Amino acid sequence: MKFKKIFLIVAFSLATNSTNAEPIKPEDIIKFFDVCKINSSLGQMCKMDTFNSQDYFKGLNEVITNNVAHYKEGDFWEFFFTIEEQNKNEIIIMFEDIALRGTYKSGGLLKFKFNETKNAWDMHSVKGIFPVKDSEYKIISE
Repeated sequence: MKFKKIFLIVAFSLATNSTNAEPIKPEDIIKFFDVCKINSSLGQMCKMDTFNSQDYFKGLNEVITNNVAHYKEGDFWEFFFTIEEQNKNEIIIMFEDIALRGTYKSGGLLKFKFNETKNAWDMHSVKGIFPVKDSEYKIISE
């Protein structure tokens, strides 16, 4: 009887302490990514109370290949999300925002960390790549 209690306690402890994030697939990125937290061409839209980042990307043409989610808005804009690195509790995604009828281009590395308390991925920090920015990540959340 004592062995059974110990076994149950150890099993429960292992189950509650082994929370690991599920790997992220490219098509899932927009589910937890809020484009309004970073610099992008959507800055003006982000000022609207009714703007929803996930709904916006769902409305665009989507192509998923390997580690890349590509969204295109007609002949005007393209957005790329490329999974650069991923481990059980951290993921780095390259975000590119490109005008097809102009010279606008922005991009950055987005670092997400798995929040075990919330059992969810949170955007942690952003490193601007282009236009040329500083080389450090800007912390968004702890």
